[in-house]
Amino acid sequence: MIEEKTRLIAISTGHSRLDPGAVRGSIKEYDLNLALTEKITELPLIEGYAWWRSDNNCEDEAYPAHLIHTVNEVNSALDIVAAVEIHHNAVDNKLAHGAQVIYWDANIKAR
Repeated sequence: MIEEKTRLIAISTGHSRLDPGAVRGSIKEYDLNLALTEKITELPLIEGYAWWRSDNNCEDEAYPAHLIHTVNEVNSALDIVAAVEIHHNAVDNKLAHGAQVIYWDANIKAR
């Protein structure tokens, strides 16, 4: 149960089992995104803040809602102050590596 005064940081795993995103051999973007999301949400936050997984129970959807739409829909009921969506994109450049992080800030109006 989320306490009323808790500010939430929404985090979403990009893609799903049915829409795995970029695939290279047996490596699927969704699996990398999920592993990173799980590691991040294990990190402690300062008092008064908590993680909120916006992708809970949607791993088997073909096209889970993009984070910004999910946050906008639930923000009136929850105190979401920031949001993050995790992606690992594929490119042909072997020098490129890392994750793409898409964020939303409560102080910036969504378009």
